[in-house]
Amino acid sequence: MAKRLKEKRINPDLMVTSPARRALGTCKRMAEILDYNDDKIKMERALYHANQNQLLDVIKAIKDKHNSVVIFGHNPGLTEFVNALGKQHFENVPTCGVAAFQLSVDSWKDVAFGLGQLLFFDYPKRGKS
Repeated sequence: MAKRLKEKRINPDLMVTSPARRALGTCKRMAEILDYNDDKIKMERALYHANQNQLLDVIKAIKDKHNSVVIFGHNPGLTEFVNALGKQHFENVPTCGVAAFQLSVDSWKDVAFGLGQLLFFDYPKRGKS
């Protein structure tokens, strides 16, 4: 998935992950492929089994100096968050699935459900998009 993100020229300013072993491991592997310094990965305890509102709180706390952010979390909260952010319905965001959004806001504090414009949704078993 990181190779697909790189092909789409996704260059995160910030990578935020749950401290869970699998989420952190996935984040570190993706960081390597995306040429993101893994020393800059932010572990956020609030992402561990967060519901959609807790995920939104994490997003709202991001510093405005960051423009492109990648979040690594857990289901079912992650799928609920993705669906609420962009007003679409995915049954499931699978393991290592990626939902990319554009947010037309001036500050991360202004992010709200329904404001996300889905750019793409991809996951490993989908095949190359």
